[in-house]
Amino acid sequence: MDDILDLLDEVEMNKDKYSKNTVEPKKKNSEFKFICDGDIRPKKVEEIEHNFKRDKLFFALETFGDIPDDKKDNIVKVALFLIKNGFIFRHTGDSNNDIQNRILEEAGNYIIHTYIPWKKFNANIENPYLFKINKDACMVASAYNSAFNRIPTTVKSILARNVHTVLGKELDRPLTLLLTYTEGGDETVKKDMDFKKIGNVFFFLRLCKAANVPVFNLYNSDAVTRLNDYIKIFKKDK
Repeated sequence: MDDILDLLDEVEMNKDKYSKNTVEPKKKNSEFKFICDGDIRPKKVEEIEHNFKRDKLFFALETFGDIPDDKKDNIVKVALFLIKNGFIFRHTGDSNNDIQNRILEEAGNYIIHTYIPWKKFNANIENPYLFKINKDACMVASAYNSAFNRIPTTVKSILARNVHTVLGKELDRPLTLLLTYTEGGDETVKKDMDFKKIGNVFFFLRLCKAANVPVFNLYNSDAVTRLNDYIKIFKKDK
């Protein structure tokens, strides 16, 4: 298997962007409304981890904040490397997410699983892998966001989608790894975190920690080297 380090300068980029906006669901759409509403009982990962199967390779990408163009290029290159080496990308971006759009464009015919909280969240995706969250995902989301029962339904659904992203469509196939990019390079939760720098990625870090999913923050200068060493574990026999 080639190394990521050898390929970072070799993958050609297509930098065209989609222009459509994310469409939020109508408030009266029962398909959207009924799952996460009401008083949801928290369910921690430890209550369902006995069902976990780690027989396939999956990764997701979540970023926050402004990212320099050269760093965006590297993020896309690393993602494409994983895809071309047997990892299924769990795509979560809306139609304006330029990094994830570029990954989709460059990945060609490789398998991509799109996880969106409702079908019109990204109108560019005709057949998303998941667009209907389930109640168990709401319950897990509630365990890792103490305000879950008080936040708007749209936000609840996005958090539940994030649970599916980390744990799989049936909450039984967790990610092999999470790629991220946030200023400061956080890869796990800690007491002195600057939430202005990590934003929505914090929820993913909490969930990944609970599910024993390693996180590689590409803001860190050593992240690609560590990632390269990690994925060799899965490719050593190929």
